[in-house]
Amino acid sequence: MYRITDIKDCLGSNHEVVGDLHARFDNFTPIESANERSLIFSKRGYVATKAAITLVPQDAKLPHNILSGAFIKVLNPRLVFARILAKLVEETSDEVEMGGNVTIEPGVILSGKVVIGNNVVIHSNAVIGTRGEAYEKDESGVPIPLPHIGGVVIGDNVEIGPNTTISRGTLSNTIIEDDAKIGSNCHIAHNARIGKRTLVITSAVSVGSAIIGDDCWLAPNCTIMNGIR
Repeated sequence: MYRITDIKDCLGSNHEVVGDLHARFDNFTPIESANERSLIFSKRGYVATKAAITLVPQDAKLPHNILSGAFIKVLNPRLVFARILAKLVEETSDEVEMGGNVTIEPGVILSGKVVIGNNVVIHSNAVIGTRGEAYEKDESGVPIPLPHIGGVVIGDNVEIGPNTTISRGTLSNTIIEDDAKIGSNCHIAHNARIGKRTLVITSAVSVGSAIIGDDCWLAPNCTIMNGIR
């Protein structure tokens, strides 16, 4: 378990701790899946959460009585979160779990933690599980990459076309559900979810954290922007 003192050097000189000064955490999660041992961040200010520690902007308006956990006011919550992740957690090492009757053609790269279901076909030169394109600029304007500790989960009866890339999740997994078909030269970004039986046609792009439902059709060259559901 980590304490606030373990991350003090990542917080910046003008941080302020509100609430439980002895709060402890041992995991990093998105806001929606936080638990009593989570460290999370919110760029929008106060959020009602079970998290042990929440990083918020310095101008966040907090309740007068914090009943549990701690809120830490910092200059840039996402940047501080990235620095804490980089300090405390190693990025996912290569770890592949594979079901039965899986076909992987030449040139395919599987990186990080990848779970592949049954009856899956991954065509030539596809790249599955690389770090996503998530960055936060530091005080000098230099883009700092966010560590990606999630993985990629591919369901049963999925087909992935040649030269397609699927990035692993930042905190949670990127998920391709059962019977989805993804064409050639597509990109599925970190934390995205492609629903059951959905067709992603050539050169379509699903940006980070986009949620595509079941039985959808993504047209050639379309782009689904981040956070779209």
